[in-house]
Amino acid sequence: AQIFADNGSLTLDVAGDIILDADGGDFKFRDGGAGFFTISNSSLDAVLTVGQQNEDFIVKGYDGASLITALTLDMSNGGNATFNKDIFLGDNAAARFGAGQDLAIFHDGSNSTIRNTTGQLFVGSTTSNTWIKGVEAGLTSADGSEYMVRGTTNGSLKIYHDNVIKLETNSGGVTVTGTITTTNAATTNNI
Repeated sequence: AQIFADNGSLTLDVAGDIILDADGGDFKFRDGGAGFFTISNSSLDAVLTVGQQNEDFIVKGYDGASLITALTLDMSNGGNATFNKDIFLGDNAAARFGAGQDLAIFHDGSNSTIRNTTGQLFVGSTTSNTWIKGVEAGLTSADGSEYMVRGTTNGSLKIYHDNVIKLETNSGGVTVTGTITTTNAATTNNI
């Protein structure tokens, strides 16, 4: 069955719900005969399909009186997602990366964590220096129970062995706890 409207628009105005039931499983949207969007049933999963090659899926809405693009899925670039603004995740909700979700970035309400559960975690830049900024920064054991290196703004830098400070900078120089062992060392000042 087909409904044709040669002029103007077709309006459905009902007091209740509008129910579309397609036993073929597809709801196809066309403009001038060219299909541009399909909503399909796949084992009761809703599948949204852009109908033309390399055309994007764009989500728009009103921010006050301004129509904005909230999300673009770029189909000519493998479906890359571009968000107009920030992505907000609640406490303990993680952004996860990798097929096995091996890398997670999250905030628990008090602390922020970047956690890697496989291989190595590299932080770096190919064009400039890499800095870790904070009032206090350092390295700890995987469970956080032991310090390895710890630095404080306008204060000391401490290097640990088995959670015991072995080398510490101070306003007068460096304090070493334990034995200094050198091979082929040359000094210009007395130690």
